[in-house]
Amino acid sequence: MGRRGRRAQLKFFLLDHQIKCICISETIKQKFTNRELSALGSGFSFTWDWVPSKGHSGGLLMGIDEDFAELVMVESSDQFQAMTLVQKDNFTWRLINMYGPVKDNLKQVFLDKLEGLINDTDIPTLIGGDFNLVRKIEEKSTGNVNLKLMDAFNNFVANTGVR
Repeated sequence: MGRRGRRAQLKFFLLDHQIKCICISETIKQKFTNRELSALGSGFSFTWDWVPSKGHSGGLLMGIDEDFAELVMVESSDQFQAMTLVQKDNFTWRLINMYGPVKDNLKQVFLDKLEGLINDTDIPTLIGGDFNLVRKIEEKSTGNVNLKLMDAFNNFVANTGVR
């Protein structure tokens, strides 16, 4: 998000594809100005929420086109943000943007918090981002996998019904 070319590319996609919801993980930004966010929205009325990065890692940004849905609730932590939305046709759902920790010793706590967030409601949920985990050894280019965390991630998927 820090480079002008990336912001221009994002603005192009928002405008060209009429995007109504946006989630960006690993923004590596501490804050966003109203002017920056307004420019990103390319003339649409977006409601924005962000989680600041910690140094040179993390950071999350979410935006919702106000003409598409009403923002009912926002929940966030260092590694996720969740918006509960009601569309104009009264369809209610939750959008989660997340970025899992890189350090192994933080991954189980992250999965537990995310599992609680997902399972605490029965409304449809869309989740996106980077878990920084793998479900199979083949997904890791080096083959160097923490089997305990791989099992924990597979259990998370089973317990939440995430597809």
